[in-house]
Amino acid sequence: MYLDKFTRDFYDFIVKNFPKEEHAFVFGPYSPQYIFDANNQQVLFVTKGHIKQFLEENPIVMQWAKECKLIIINGVFGNEHFMRYLPSGALHKTYLFFWGGDMYSLREKVKWTSFKKRLNQAYRKFIIRHAAGVINLIQGDKEALCDICKPKGKFFVAAMANNTVNNKIFDTCENIKKQDMPIRIMLGNSATPSNFHREALAFLSKYKDEDIEILCTLSYGSESYKNEVIAAGKNIFGNKFVPITEYMSKEEYFAILATAKIGVFYNDRQQGMGNINALLRMGSKVYLRKDTAMWNNFLLEKGYKIFDAHSIKKLSFSEFINFSEEEAMKNQRIHREVSSLDAYLKQWNEVFNSIQ
Repeated sequence: MYLDKFTRDFYDFIVKNFPKEEHAFVFGPYSPQYIFDANNQQVLFVTKGHIKQFLEENPIVMQWAKECKLIIINGVFGNEHFMRYLPSGALHKTYLFFWGGDMYSLREKVKWTSFKKRLNQAYRKFIIRHAAGVINLIQGDKEALCDICKPKGKFFVAAMANNTVNNKIFDTCENIKKQDMPIRIMLGNSATPSNFHREALAFLSKYKDEDIEILCTLSYGSESYKNEVIAAGKNIFGNKFVPITEYMSKEEYFAILATAKIGVFYNDRQQGMGNINALLRMGSKVYLRKDTAMWNNFLLEKGYKIFDAHSIKKLSFSEFINFSEEEAMKNQRIHREVSSLDAYLKQWNEVFNSIQ
């Protein structure tokens, strides 16, 4: 499993709700700030070095791969290269669990002069086509993946299940009052170009003389892109543009999100689901692009009341911020239903039972 800030919650969900003895975990690449449960004999972390070297030093992994019924590559950001060294036939019992960026990066055109990148992309597509199954966060990602490389295996939709942890924080944050003046607007989720921050800042610029504050999460992603967004935001909004550049605890971060009346996500792909879910749960008005899989996921499949980000260009400020208490409560109710522990258990039982 890819090791980052989302990893621990998913691990806890599995070990708390499924038989521990039936699951073993290999986490990588090595990130010391995310290490946990290091003394558990069924948990290993890929330290610095080549995958082949790691497997030679930890032969138990090859034993797990031979004896297990299912391998899940959770976060396909490079860990799929393990398949080069695992026993023959391992791919035919492997599911790939895509988070978003790992899948949509396959849309990028690779220059013909970059042989190594072309070879790597071709290998990834081969793995995807021939894996036993694919797990996506939302249905629309499945359709997008089929357009890219047409997988032959089974398909599942399942959550990272971190909302089982987040829901407890949301219960507390629901009591936090929305900030009236200035009105807080949350823009984007990370310092990645797929957020299209500058385009969003451009159409939000007509509100620059209103009593607003734009919060912009830039605590992970590209350093150079982060600096470009900060420069653009400050240029248009001055001190009304407030970049969030440091990591903070979930409790601190969600407490800030709870004060935002509006969330604007101009991402051109599935991204920022944690932020979007948090804002919906806490009664904020959320704008998404209609041309993304997230629009179908939140509006058509789950029934949330969301708004088209493209429409902001035509809206007066009062129209932009208007959101009834009834609409907010509807979104909160839906979130409690679709993000419950029972809902997540149903999804993952379907995954695990598929190998019986």
